[in-house]
Amino acid sequence: PPPHPLASPPAPTSQIPPPGQARRGRGERDDVLRPASALRPKASPSTDPTSSSSGSGPRPASAAKHLAGKRPPSAKPRMPAGSPAGASSGTSGRPRASRVPSAGGKGAAARSDQCAHRRVLADVSQVCWVCGKVWALRKAGSVELDAETGENRSVLPVKVAASAVLVGERETWIGTREGTLHVCGSQTAEMIKDVPAGKGPVSAVVAVDHTSMASASADGNIYLWTTSTIEFEKTLCPGSSSSAVTALTSDGQYLWSGYADGTIRCWDPKTARCMSHNHHHTCRVTSVTLMGQRLWSSDTSGRIVIADVDGGQIVKDFRPHKAEITCLLHVDDFVWTASADTLIHIFHAKTGNLFKTLSGHSKSVTGLCKVGRRVWSIGQDKALLIWSEMDELEVLLLRLKELFEFSSTVITSLERLQSQMTAVLDRELRSAARAKADLEALGKLLQDILPRYSEIRNSATESESTKSLLSEVLSTHKAVSRTLVDVFTRLCGEVSQMMERTGVLCEEMSPA
Repeated sequence: PPPHPLASPPAPTSQIPPPGQARRGRGERDDVLRPASALRPKASPSTDPTSSSSGSGPRPASAAKHLAGKRPPSAKPRMPAGSPAGASSGTSGRPRASRVPSAGGKGAAARSDQCAHRRVLADVSQVCWVCGKVWALRKAGSVELDAETGENRSVLPVKVAASAVLVGERETWIGTREGTLHVCGSQTAEMIKDVPAGKGPVSAVVAVDHTSMASASADGNIYLWTTSTIEFEKTLCPGSSSSAVTALTSDGQYLWSGYADGTIRCWDPKTARCMSHNHHHTCRVTSVTLMGQRLWSSDTSGRIVIADVDGGQIVKDFRPHKAEITCLLHVDDFVWTASADTLIHIFHAKTGNLFKTLSGHSKSVTGLCKVGRRVWSIGQDKALLIWSEMDELEVLLLRLKELFEFSSTVITSLERLQSQMTAVLDRELRSAARAKADLEALGKLLQDILPRYSEIRNSATESESTKSLLSEVLSTHKAVSRTLVDVFTRLCGEVSQMMERTGVLCEEMSPA
């Protein structure tokens, strides 16, 4: 019989896939098995008398030979003899590297579209941005990482379990879990001095001004240091019954501290006097950061409290995380929050509204660090993630949304003011109509009185009835005059109030 129209000569040996693996189609992965029916030649309308009733012609010799060793689709492809472990063979017979799961677990790196690089680095206590370099601090030995990819660049002579870091132009102050301050050079990372800083781990270090810095200790005290000489200056102690200091922040003039009992205090470092004391939290405060005139604070229950700096009044109180919030990071107009629930939230600093949620860690996120225009995060899953820069279009859309909300608020206020002005004008028009009616009545009364008054004036004698009539006229005239004065005084006052409200609204609309 003539050859089948779909039959083809046997393929070269190098192009035939190994037993148990199907040919790879265009755009398909070579580690996915296709069903055996995909390899059968499709029947076309033919006059071949040897065609079966199902419509498929006889199989070519090459396809029949390949399907003889075909395994069920549910079975894993068998590796050809001589292939290395952890590799699979492609269509050309060359070994292909298999996918290695990341440290964050199955699919951890694919859960976020913002993660630019992922690095596995064990026992990292803190990551800091020092003079254009990235330090990963570890007890076993710190390393300098590449700011773009996170790969190792060099080994640093710093070997500390850091709990807090303050980076300066000349010195870097590292608070350790052993209760000391490790001071090293920002350029060389060589140790300059190691001084004790209270009893227990150093929970936070922050710059107070250009001449001094502060460190917080688990013994409940805040220690002030002179940066030029690295000498102890003074102690800020709230009392013998105070709990451990867990967080610090400063605006260059005052110092705010968070405590394990949920309190937040404001200090004047020059006089060592406590300016205010607020109990905004019911559990341990984990982090505090200052955003203009608003103080953000977090605790172990996953709550965030935004309070006014001047009076301490709570502006917003919400719980965005289901577990402990480990740190807060101020980046431009946003606040990043890391939590033990493996999530990272980004909030708008002015409104406190949620902007985006990032997920890439499989365990608790323990730290955040701003490196250039990117943010790095570390977690208990030994993963170090480098997050991509925020999309300018998304930020612009957020600001447009806020402008739209502000415009809606202004429009609502204008409508309310318009309704109030309409009501006031209606009331004043009614008052003016009543005053007009009173004036018309007074005019009629005067028209009636004038002839009689002329007669009385021309007469030589005055009677008691004439005097009473004059008294009545004068009293009526005074009453009408008082009514008119009251009406116009009230009208002027309400018009001035409307002008003041209009001025306030114009001032509110001027930034937009």
